[in-house]
Amino acid sequence: MQCGSGIGFFAVRLIVFEIALVPKPMVAFESWCWMMAAIGFASAHLNRPSNLLSYFSRAVYPVYIIHFPIQYAISYYVMPLSFSATLKLGILLIGTFGVSLLVYETILRRTKWIRPLFGMKLSTG
Repeated sequence: MQCGSGIGFFAVRLIVFEIALVPKPMVAFESWCWMMAAIGFASAHLNRPSNLLSYFSRAVYPVYIIHFPIQYAISYYVMPLSFSATLKLGILLIGTFGVSLLVYETILRRTKWIRPLFGMKLSTG
């Protein structure tokens, strides 16, 4: 339902309105529809046990802690470049996610003494 509503409102916004003239309540409602669709899909497809979900559940807090310094470091080097804003955003998103997971997997998960500093149990299980 919400996905269809989001698609419908998005189509109306593209076809009927110019970007600057879109009514703000319509944009807010369209955004709400997309968020409800994302939550609905996540509830339907991520509500059963899996190895990947278990891995990401354990990784979420340590990655949350380390993502900002990594994001800042990547943006320090990417933002001065003369790329489009969309490309910079893509590099920043993929780089932050990838490097954060790489640091989690190679350092935080495998170095026993550092685990408690990132809210992880001492055991690796």
